[in-house]
Amino acid sequence: MDTPHHVIVIGAGPKGISLAAKVHALKKAKIPAPKLTVVDYQGPAAHWAGVLKKYTDGSQALSGSPLKDVGFPYGSQVWDGLGLPPVEGATSRDSAVDYAMLDFSWQAYLIASRRGPHNRFADWVDRGAIPPTLKEWANYLEWVITKSKCGVDRREVKRISVSDGEWDLTMDKGDNIRGTGLVITGPGPIRHLPGYDPKSHPPAATDAENFWSHLEGVTNVPPNKVFAIIGSGGAAASVALALLQNVRSDFRLEILTPDGVIYSRGESYDENRHYSDPDAWRSFDDKSKKKFNEHTSAGVFALDAKRALSSAYNLETRSADVEGIKVWKKTGGVSVYLKSGVTRHYERVIIAWGFDGLWWTPLLDSSLLGRLPMTDRGEVDLREIKSGIGENLELRNFDPPLHLPMLAEMEGPGFPSLMSLGLLSDRILMPYAR
Repeated sequence: MDTPHHVIVIGAGPKGISLAAKVHALKKAKIPAPKLTVVDYQGPAAHWAGVLKKYTDGSQALSGSPLKDVGFPYGSQVWDGLGLPPVEGATSRDSAVDYAMLDFSWQAYLIASRRGPHNRFADWVDRGAIPPTLKEWANYLEWVITKSKCGVDRREVKRISVSDGEWDLTMDKGDNIRGTGLVITGPGPIRHLPGYDPKSHPPAATDAENFWSHLEGVTNVPPNKVFAIIGSGGAAASVALALLQNVRSDFRLEILTPDGVIYSRGESYDENRHYSDPDAWRSFDDKSKKKFNEHTSAGVFALDAKRALSSAYNLETRSADVEGIKVWKKTGGVSVYLKSGVTRHYERVIIAWGFDGLWWTPLLDSSLLGRLPMTDRGEVDLREIKSGIGENLELRNFDPPLHLPMLAEMEGPGFPSLMSLGLLSDRILMPYAR
């Protein structure tokens, strides 16, 4: 049973794939579901697999539990409100959807990928339910998208416009895709740092995206050289671990962050419960939400990474608010300019200080771009967009619906991350099931 709606999703990462799984689950639960098209010219979970050598090489461990999969937390609360009659074998439509999503769970993947007598699920549990590598997590996501029968459109989006009240996406071959709703996912490229050119500066200076494709050149240095990582979040942690594992000579590593301290991620029940159920989140004021995000996800290291790095005697964290860099081709090395007026010099610098949440705006035609909130400098106002995200993770007062889950932290801390993909897909798809 389908609705007349067509939802287009840009990005075949965990968020886009969770939407594909949820559409399949809605149909199984006999709930009207929209047509869904997932578009990603690089293919499903491409960055997670490490095959592109961007953001990862795939060997790092997933920073959270794989049990927080595409259906987690399996607590739908929106489908009973559609007023549909009960479905056989389930106490409610919400529970019917949750049961259907179990077909796409991490446990189901381990069981389905069993070959011969080896019990992958029991083996994983008996080994302590340790997080898989990002490559294995990518294999799981590819299995989900295949099982959902959604597929991935491998064309590239070149332009986004609106025609006759519908989204109109121009693809790289000149043809178009039209839909009633648009979902944009993905963190985007690394934020710009003055003085850095990602094309001409590697391996002396790299960023969290291209570091992995230049890993051999970055780590091939004489003894007693000094490296610097600019940033203090998950990307910085992955880079630091990779350097400690791959640099073969003696070296020192400095992590530059304005705070001068690398904080570990808060992972107690009191923090985690707000990811699984963001209802109480609505009572938080903006200051409390900001403090919570800083403590649990923004600019913090996962506990496992923090423990691994704590044993590195050649690693030091420095208080440094970076203003820009300069790569010296003839003399070698990189100068890092701080806002305090101090200049520090390093053999290698890796920029891992966050991503551009507005990466998608250059795709919009001028009429759409003009409808976004702007700063006094004529730039798209990221803060205003974040505060304007509604209950369905859509930009309020914007028609046709534009869903921006990666900027929806004011609606719940789990929506920009991967901590509540089941709730994310509920929120986005519910309006299209009416």
